Amino acid sequence: MTEPAWLESEMPILDYEAQVGWPSARKQRLFAVACCRRLLPLLAPAQWPQCVSVAEHYADRCAKREELAAVCPRVLREMARSATYAEVVKETAEIAMSWLCETRKRLYAGQVASYAYSAFAYAALPPNEPDVPPSGTQRYAQAWADAAAVERKAQVRLLDEVCANQYRPVAFDPAWRTSDAVALARSMYDSRDFSAMPILADALQDAGCEDEQVLNHCRDANPVHVRGCWVCDLVLGRA
Repeated sequence: MTEPAWLESEMPILDYEAQVGWPSARKQRLFAVACCRRLLPLLAPAQWPQCVSVAEHYADRCAKREELAAVCPRVLREMARSATYAEVVKETAEIAMSWLCETRKRLYAGQVASYAYSAFAYAALPPNEPDVPPSGTQRYAQAWADAAAVERKAQVRLLDEVCANQYRPVAFDPAWRTSDAVALARSMYDSRDFSAMPILADALQDAGCEDEQVLNHCRDANPVHVRGCWVCDLVLGRA
């Protein structure tokens, strides 16, 4: 699949998962974590942020399997027909969270992404409309399509953030891994504050890096940075 065709796909994350494959289990779960962090405003119960936090720690082997299994309330994989869109938003988002905290079998981040964008699409529809799923009317179909498209684009950006652009691989020179660069990357990773990315670009450039993808990623004027950022991971030697 070419890059333009992939970007036009209705299920880009599932296509990536099936055709390319995740670089590592850690990258896969951190991408799923990033998708679920976006869902938190749609979920009221206080335990959901903890689910995301424990899943993130689990990805970095800082939490045990038992902790991850215990933190997420059991959610049915099949949704019952709901009375309103507001209810199906909650149910769909909870299923995404449940997939995120899966421990009994392989995590499929594509499932997390699919339920996440569906939750945002339902959230864009009238909250008290009794007919779920969408009835197919032009107004509702367009609202669904627009919201789903926005979230798919956001997920593609997150995928590029965590796994880098699959069509433009980068050859990282270990010589760029200076003490200044490592210290900056570690500080941002630990604090989850990536405001120093432009400074990391300067440190990498001082070390001899002239790779446009690396430097542009660090200096992006509209950044989307999360734990698992491919540049920070390369600097820190994480897979």
